[in-house]
Amino acid sequence: MKAADIGETPDESSADVARSLQDLRSRSGATYADIAMRIAALRVAAGVSPSAARVARSTVFDAFKADRARLNPALVAEIATVLGEDDAAVASWRERATKAALVRRDPAPHSEKRPQVATDLPAAATLPPLTAPATTARAGWWERHSVALILLTVCIAANLLGHRFVSALQVPLFFDMMGTAIASIALGPWHGVLVAVATNVVGMALSNPASIFFTAVNVAGALLWGYGVRRFGMGRTVLRFLLLNLLVAFVCSVIAAAIIVFALSGTSHHPLDDLARSWMALGQGLLPAVFSSNLVTSVADKLIAGFVTLVVLGSLGPVADRISLPRDTVFRRLQAPTRATARAHGPQRTRTLET
Repeated sequence: MKAADIGETPDESSADVARSLQDLRSRSGATYADIAMRIAALRVAAGVSPSAARVARSTVFDAFKADRARLNPALVAEIATVLGEDDAAVASWRERATKAALVRRDPAPHSEKRPQVATDLPAAATLPPLTAPATTARAGWWERHSVALILLTVCIAANLLGHRFVSALQVPLFFDMMGTAIASIALGPWHGVLVAVATNVVGMALSNPASIFFTAVNVAGALLWGYGVRRFGMGRTVLRFLLLNLLVAFVCSVIAAAIIVFALSGTSHHPLDDLARSWMALGQGLLPAVFSSNLVTSVADKLIAGFVTLVVLGSLGPVADRISLPRDTVFRRLQAPTRATARAHGPQRTRTLET
């Protein structure tokens, strides 16, 4: 559509512009979700970072409401661009939204902050075509959940590989809860529970049927790590996180000892059985000996799992913004120096390539 066809009228209000914008959307057949996704792509193409380029569907929807007190001219211009308007028409839409705000004479909000949007936007022809609503919904779902699904899969694989490593080399550790810790802290305690259950079910099928008994141990660790960091602030400092890992080791040892003694007749078919027999040779009973051997092993195991979790989550970078990793934690603070270094060295790398 050309600028002359837009039908600009003198002293039109924000409601008039919004109704005209709604007519444009109706003719294009685009959904609000379509428009939001295309605006994000438009901003990324203009040099805005993907996280800052996102625009909520509700924000787009509000721009079309006739009872809206004022319009954001930059957003109106972006909507016009992604709906196929040419440059002259886009400029006219921006001017209409600006004049409408003056006509209404509504005071600007005191501290309204909007993302900075580049004025030199790429042409709509360079954007991907509008998709059908069902396709858009599927793409949006995958965009929101892809990182979480990939992380869950990697966490389950890490637990199983750790379990196989211990079985093959007879190492007196467990190494089957590192993925549980990562998923619980990065995604939430019940995501960690999912990893825990999947680990023990698959472990039972692949190697040791007794693995199913220790599902409760893995689930307890998931809940303690997840709620400890996300609800009780045990990830705000390294010291707190260290204490949380010790608590996980203690609780897991209590549950594991009960399972070994009362469900498995005192034998877990694990290298720590030898350590338990050593404690019994010193005069301890079966339950104290099993608990002592589990506690010694579990403390070392959970401290290693905690360190690996700290390194992995502290190295996620921009990926952390796409999952629900808590912000006020040591994991987020570990990412800050990495990002600052990348920003500091980025221009130098560019100059080196140019020379």
